[in-house]
Amino acid sequence: MSDETEEQKKLMRQIDISCVQAFHTMDEIDAMVELAKKYRLAAVFTLPAFSAHVAERLQDTREIHAGGVVSFPGGGDTTGQKKRQAKELWEAGCREIDMVMNLTAFRSTNFLM
Repeated sequence: MSDETEEQKKLMRQIDISCVQAFHTMDEIDAMVELAKKYRLAAVFTLPAFSAHVAERLQDTREIHAGGVVSFPGGGDTTGQKKRQAKELWEAGCREIDMVMNLTAFRSTNFLM
């Protein structure tokens, strides 16, 4: 995209891209990484099992971060489990982490869980 305006470039830097469903293949994940590189997106998210792979593929692009999801999709893990998951993602190279809140607790007005 050599004809991008500065405004378009700024916008692209705000966009995350993701393959966080069980049906995504490694080829789709790799294609997503290449799209992120081409358009200089902010982050690439996958399921935790593939986070290290994505982080490795993004090593040459410091401005594009590997992203990981914690307690996805329902947020039903305990706080301790979420902390361990986040630590593992960080150690795998993720620099963006999306953590899902406990939706059941929230909808039940249990804001301390």
